[in-house]
Amino acid sequence: VSSYTDHLQLISFFGRVNYTYKDTYLFTVTLRGDATSRFSKDNRWGAFPSMALAWRISEEDFAKELSWISNLKLRASIGLTGNNANVGPYDTQSLAGTKYWYNYGGAPAYGYGINGITNTLLTWEKTREINVGLDFGFLNNRISGSIDWYNKVSRDLLMEQLTPLELGSSTGAMMNNVGKVKNTGVEISLSTVNV
Repeated sequence: VSSYTDHLQLISFFGRVNYTYKDTYLFTVTLRGDATSRFSKDNRWGAFPSMALAWRISEEDFAKELSWISNLKLRASIGLTGNNANVGPYDTQSLAGTKYWYNYGGAPAYGYGINGITNTLLTWEKTREINVGLDFGFLNNRISGSIDWYNKVSRDLLMEQLTPLELGSSTGAMMNNVGKVKNTGVEISLSTVNV
């Protein structure tokens, strides 16, 4: 007879400041703090700030003179997000879960030892994204859409890394922060009301 249970905890704090001037200039700052029991005590917390600016060009006097412009907004943002999804609840802890047989006074006996090596330095996977965009609407928004340029870099990727069995790993692998991935590109959307 056996049983097994997992226990995970996550705590988060979130704060945001918005400022608007003449409904034309917009500014937002956000800070999010997260802590998870998936990581060791020294690496549980992650801070993830972001900032965004926008200029509603269509609210300026020179743009209001152009009757065919319904909406025109230039915006830019930068932010950091975190990920811990690939980490098991006890991947950074040594657990007694492997059965070992040994000789105890001539009789076979068994006990339990640690499952293998653990990475106590494991920490949050972080993604930094920069976005610059333009929202537009013409002819009473019969033609509307947006153009976005983005640059996203993910660092400290949470992946299982193969390790030699001689290091003491019972599975030959352990979680680690490895590598980075970069995505960049342009997204364009267009919507029209033809009739």
